[in-house]
Amino acid sequence: MKMGKILLTAAAVMLSLKAATAQVITVMADADESPINEQAEEYSATENKSVSADKENSAVDTSDEKRGIRFTSDDTDLIWSVKLFKRTFYHQLDNFVVSPLSVYFATDLLANGADGDNLQEIMSGILTTSSEYSIDDINNSLAKYLNNLSPAFEINNSIWADDIKQQYIDVVHNQLKADVKKRQDSTDVINNWINKKTHGRISKLLQSQETVEGTIYLVNTTYFKDDWVQGFDKEHTQEADFHSFKGSTDKVNMMYEKMPVEYYEDDMMQAIRLPYKKGDTIQVFLPKVYFADFINNLDAAKLKLPYKYKRVHIYLPRFEIDYKNDNMAEDFQYFGLQAAFDEQRIDLFPNLSDIPHYVAQIVHQANIKLDEEGTVASAATAAGMLKTTAVARPEKDIYFRADKPFIFMIDNGAFIGAYLQGNLQ
Repeated sequence: MKMGKILLTAAAVMLSLKAATAQVITVMADADESPINEQAEEYSATENKSVSADKENSAVDTSDEKRGIRFTSDDTDLIWSVKLFKRTFYHQLDNFVVSPLSVYFATDLLANGADGDNLQEIMSGILTTSSEYSIDDINNSLAKYLNNLSPAFEINNSIWADDIKQQYIDVVHNQLKADVKKRQDSTDVINNWINKKTHGRISKLLQSQETVEGTIYLVNTTYFKDDWVQGFDKEHTQEADFHSFKGSTDKVNMMYEKMPVEYYEDDMMQAIRLPYKKGDTIQVFLPKVYFADFINNLDAAKLKLPYKYKRVHIYLPRFEIDYKNDNMAEDFQYFGLQAAFDEQRIDLFPNLSDIPHYVAQIVHQANIKLDEEGTVASAATAAGMLKTTAVARPEKDIYFRADKPFIFMIDNGAFIGAYLQGNLQ
């Protein structure tokens, strides 16, 4: 029996003020065996087809759960983020950023169509670290995350298909607020949808081509936009040296500000956590040891730090990174997903469609821009981050000088990446 195909694509954009990510899974079926589903009407998740908190009137709650910091009910989000980060680092060895959050959402869209050993591999490889959790538990966790979504984020899910089961539509629409749309003749239509949902940050995720009858595209986009609580004065930015991972000394535009921040230090690293106005944070981890050794020993526990408020001299490069992985299928197989790629199996995704399918391709794209823009005016509000916690006056000044390779992460893995090579931005 001729099999249909699945293409999973992820794209992410992270800026100091804006971030967006998209993930697409495309499922292709045999054109000869793929009848048009007459009931595949368009389902709209919301009036504007996105999940977005009220950006003007929503008060920020300081708890991780209320702010939507965690997208799983346990440490799976952080564990998954570190797995994807380390896998990417070993292949890239250059500046990169990925979005574990976007890949996780798209994988959940895929898992809801799977069954048997295929579903178990998807669950254990990416979606959960516990055999006690079911796909319903994952859906409920993501539904809760969407309902408590930080006002800085917009998350969209969509499915583009000819033939798809109503039960699947009901689950992804009700739990993940996904739109279900008719497959179009060209991938340009999907690209335009992604471009709109990411506010122009991702314009051409998929290669422009005609779609094949029976193809199913599973899509996630995630967009982030916020201002720093206290930013970096542009007048303080100066050209400086950056000691790159490959041994060269590069030039960067180094931002500088002395500010009260959450700070941590031990024998292995320094770390800071910088807040955004609407409650999200970005952490920067600066190893003291050789960077590759630090990554080899990195796990989720090492990124759960007991920060304390300190006044710190912060030197951080202004940078921009664009990263794309056209063959993330190899990474998924490395994570233990084998059955999903088997062209000979006809029982992989019985909950998705009556037509047998397998995963043919996975693509991930991400970019980040970190700068001072839009943050200087909010410096006066920095004291608000201190709440009732006093900042001890240090006996000596604390310096956080990111002039060598470092890791950055938004929340618990919405975005994570490494800055390894310096360049002027």
